Amino acid sequence: ADLAAPSLAVLDTGGYNLFIPAGPYQTLVKALAADPSFKQQFGDASWFLTTTPTTLATTPADLDAKLPPLTVKLDGLTVELPASTSYVHWFVHPAGGYDYVPAMFSDPSLLDLGDAFMHTNVLFFDRKNARVGLAPAQPCPP
Repeated sequence: ADLAAPSLAVLDTGGYNLFIPAGPYQTLVKALAADPSFKQQFGDASWFLTTTPTTLATTPADLDAKLPPLTVKLDGLTVELPASTSYVHWFVHPAGGYDYVPAMFSDPSLLDLGDAFMHTNVLFFDRKNARVGLAPAQPCPP
């Protein structure tokens, strides 16, 4: 879904949630709800409106292998974010397994990419030119 220029765009280091304008949000929710793997894990689009965790035995890595990534294109740069670091957030369940909750919400005038970009990329803040650069994070060599 294309994003029209929001009135405010933020890379938020303080939270895991994504906030995106209503049109693209609805498009993404509809596409995810139509995905058979998403349906199997979470049901329909109403899952994005719940605050009650869905407890699964599925690990975040296994969930990422089953669900589509969130692909974000910014000024010629394409970034793929796994489900568990973009539109789904997880916690270890005290009795075993994992609790999953929505991490993507609609906002009329805000594009907030949460800290999802910071988990999978190195960010460069160019304050002088009011720009942010992204580069894929590479694991440290052994």
